[in-house]
Amino acid sequence: MKSKQKNNILKYFLIFIFGGFFGWLFELIFQESDRVNSLSYMTGFNIPFLPIYGFGFILLFVLSKYYDKIKFPIMFRILFASIIITIYELISGVLSNFVFGYKLWDYSEHWLNFHGYISLYMFFVWMLFLTIFEFGRMLKNKYT
Repeated sequence: MKSKQKNNILKYFLIFIFGGFFGWLFELIFQESDRVNSLSYMTGFNIPFLPIYGFGFILLFVLSKYYDKIKFPIMFRILFASIIITIYELISGVLSNFVFGYKLWDYSEHWLNFHGYISLYMFFVWMLFLTIFEFGRMLKNKYT
Protein backbone atom coordinates (compact mmCIF):
# COMPACT_ATOMS: atom_id res chain seq x y z
CA MET A 1 0.00 0.00 0.00
CA LYS A 2 1.12 3.51 -0.67
CA SER A 3 1.95 5.80 2.23
CA LYS A 4 -0.97 8.16 1.50
CA GLN A 5 -3.43 5.25 1.48
CA LYS A 6 -2.08 4.01 4.81
CA ASN A 7 -2.43 7.50 6.28
CA ASN A 8 -6.05 7.72 5.07
CA ILE A 9 -6.90 4.32 6.52
CA LEU A 10 -5.31 5.29 9.83
CA LYS A 11 -7.10 8.67 9.81
CA TYR A 12 -10.51 7.10 9.25
CA PHE A 13 -9.81 4.38 11.82
CA LEU A 14 -8.97 7.06 14.41
CA ILE A 15 -12.10 9.04 13.45
CA PHE A 16 -14.13 5.84 13.91
CA ILE A 17 -12.58 5.18 17.35
CA PHE A 18 -13.01 8.80 18.48
CA GLY A 19 -16.60 8.91 17.17
CA GLY A 20 -17.48 5.64 18.91
CA PHE A 21 -16.06 6.89 22.21
CA PHE A 22 -17.72 10.31 21.83
CA GLY A 23 -21.05 8.61 21.12
CA TRP A 24 -20.71 6.45 24.22
CA LEU A 25 -19.89 9.54 26.30
CA PHE A 26 -22.82 11.46 24.78
CA GLU A 27 -25.24 8.63 25.52
CA LEU A 28 -23.88 8.22 29.03
CA ILE A 29 -24.29 11.92 29.86
CA PHE A 30 -27.46 12.84 27.98
CA GLN A 31 -29.47 9.63 27.63
CA GLU A 32 -30.71 6.85 29.86
CA SER A 33 -28.23 4.19 30.96
CA ASP A 34 -30.51 1.50 29.48
CA ARG A 35 -29.94 3.00 26.07
CA VAL A 36 -26.16 2.98 26.51
CA ASN A 37 -26.36 -0.68 27.52
CA SER A 38 -28.56 -1.59 24.56
CA LEU A 39 -26.28 0.27 22.15
CA SER A 40 -23.25 -1.44 23.72
CA TYR A 41 -25.05 -4.71 23.00
CA MET A 42 -24.18 -4.11 19.33
CA THR A 43 -20.44 -4.36 20.03
CA GLY A 44 -20.73 -7.60 21.95
CA PHE A 45 -18.53 -6.10 24.64
CA ASN A 46 -19.17 -3.78 27.53
CA ILE A 47 -16.65 -1.16 26.44
CA PRO A 48 -16.89 2.64 26.14
CA PHE A 49 -17.50 2.54 22.41
CA LEU A 50 -20.57 2.71 20.15
CA PRO A 51 -19.85 1.75 16.52
CA ILE A 52 -22.96 3.51 15.19
CA TYR A 53 -21.41 6.83 16.21
CA GLY A 54 -18.05 5.85 14.74
CA PHE A 55 -19.64 5.31 11.34
CA GLY A 56 -21.60 8.54 11.77
CA PHE A 57 -18.37 10.46 12.38
CA ILE A 58 -16.81 8.95 9.27
CA LEU A 59 -19.90 10.02 7.32
CA LEU A 60 -19.50 13.58 8.64
CA PHE A 61 -15.83 13.76 7.71
CA VAL A 62 -16.49 12.44 4.21
CA LEU A 63 -19.24 15.06 3.78
CA SER A 64 -16.95 17.79 5.08
CA LYS A 65 -14.40 17.02 2.35
CA TYR A 66 -17.07 17.78 -0.27
CA TYR A 67 -18.17 20.93 1.56
CA ASP A 68 -14.63 22.23 1.41
CA LYS A 69 -14.40 21.65 -2.34
CA ILE A 70 -17.73 23.34 -3.11
CA LYS A 71 -17.47 26.11 -0.47
CA PHE A 72 -20.99 25.79 0.95
CA PRO A 73 -22.06 28.47 3.47
CA ILE A 74 -21.79 27.25 7.08
CA MET A 75 -25.53 27.31 7.81
CA PHE A 76 -26.21 25.18 4.74
CA ARG A 77 -23.51 22.71 5.82
CA ILE A 78 -25.03 22.42 9.30
CA LEU A 79 -28.58 21.99 7.98
CA PHE A 80 -27.59 19.52 5.27
CA ALA A 81 -25.41 17.46 7.63
CA SER A 82 -28.25 17.40 10.20
CA ILE A 83 -30.60 16.01 7.58
CA ILE A 84 -28.02 13.40 6.50
CA ILE A 85 -27.35 12.33 10.12
CA THR A 86 -31.10 12.10 10.80
CA ILE A 87 -31.53 9.90 7.71
CA TYR A 88 -28.55 7.81 8.87
CA GLU A 89 -30.20 7.48 12.29
CA LEU A 90 -33.47 6.36 10.67
CA ILE A 91 -31.77 3.76 8.45
CA SER A 92 -29.63 2.48 11.34
CA GLY A 93 -32.63 2.21 13.64
CA VAL A 94 -34.79 0.39 11.10
CA LEU A 95 -31.97 -1.99 10.12
CA SER A 96 -31.09 -2.82 13.72
CA ASN A 97 -34.75 -3.54 14.42
CA PHE A 98 -35.20 -5.80 11.41
CA VAL A 99 -31.80 -7.49 11.42
CA PHE A 100 -31.36 -8.00 15.17
CA GLY A 101 -35.03 -7.82 16.19
CA TYR A 102 -34.05 -5.20 18.73
CA LYS A 103 -35.01 -1.53 18.83
CA LEU A 104 -31.89 0.25 20.09
CA TRP A 105 -33.62 3.56 20.81
CA ASP A 106 -37.16 4.81 20.98
CA TYR A 107 -38.15 8.44 20.52
CA SER A 108 -41.88 7.67 20.72
CA GLU A 109 -42.18 10.05 23.67
CA HIS A 110 -40.74 12.93 21.60
CA TRP A 111 -43.02 15.29 19.75
CA LEU A 112 -43.01 14.83 15.96
CA ASN A 113 -41.29 11.46 15.88
CA PHE A 114 -41.35 8.89 13.09
CA HIS A 115 -42.12 5.46 14.56
CA GLY A 116 -39.75 6.28 17.42
CA TYR A 117 -36.66 6.09 15.17
CA ILE A 118 -36.16 9.83 14.61
CA SER A 119 -37.68 12.98 16.06
CA LEU A 120 -37.60 16.72 15.60
CA TYR A 121 -36.00 17.09 19.03
CA MET A 122 -33.08 14.85 18.07
CA PHE A 123 -32.77 16.67 14.74
CA PHE A 124 -32.09 19.85 16.71
CA VAL A 125 -29.70 18.02 19.05
CA TRP A 126 -27.72 16.87 15.99
CA MET A 127 -27.84 20.44 14.65
CA LEU A 128 -26.32 21.73 17.88
CA PHE A 129 -23.50 19.16 17.80
CA LEU A 130 -22.89 19.80 14.11
CA THR A 131 -22.66 23.54 14.80
CA ILE A 132 -19.93 22.81 17.36
CA PHE A 133 -18.28 20.43 14.86
CA GLU A 134 -18.31 23.06 12.08
CA PHE A 135 -16.92 25.82 14.28
CA GLY A 136 -14.21 23.44 15.46
CA ARG A 137 -13.32 22.74 11.83
CA MET A 138 -13.24 26.47 11.08
CA LEU A 139 -10.85 27.08 13.97
CA LYS A 140 -8.67 24.16 12.89
CA ASN A 141 -8.53 25.44 9.31
CA LYS A 142 -7.76 28.97 10.49
CA TYR A 143 -4.84 27.98 12.72
CA THR A 144 -3.27 25.13 10.74
